[in-house]
Amino acid sequence: SLNGLHDVFNLDVAVVPTRIEKLMNNIREEHSCGIHIRRGDLSNNDNPYYGVFSEEFLLKAIDFVKTKDENVKFYVFSDDVGWVKTCFESKCSVPLCIVEGNTGSEDLILLANCRYIVASQGTAGRLAALINGESLLLMNDGDPHNKRYLEAHKNCLVFSNGSWS
Repeated sequence: SLNGLHDVFNLDVAVVPTRIEKLMNNIREEHSCGIHIRRGDLSNNDNPYYGVFSEEFLLKAIDFVKTKDENVKFYVFSDDVGWVKTCFESKCSVPLCIVEGNTGSEDLILLANCRYIVASQGTAGRLAALINGESLLLMNDGDPHNKRYLEAHKNCLVFSNGSWS
């Protein structure tokens, strides 16, 4: 079951590697939005188990969070940093802090400390929101996992047919 992850993984007592401690503290202190962009094996959009990757969703999520919180700072976590830098960053209406050089578990703990979390394909963004327990989780319609996360994390919005619900 996904319920109760926040109780099991307590961010206040998590052991954090020294090299990411400063970044984690910045993320905690700021109005932070973590954007998880999983591409790698899922970037071809042919894997129905994980839904369809959508740049439109990511851009709409950024705009939505920016209108909700004008002081927000955006952090991007991705398994394809090159794509983020060459294909995505220039399309964004806000500056991005692209986080790179960490292990997957380090990215997960950093992402879990964000106030807002935008989840693309895969589970890291969703798990980070469950670990956080209070963050606003933004998901794209069409992912078969959404129902389970909507049941487990009540602070979710889903982008569907051009609007948030």
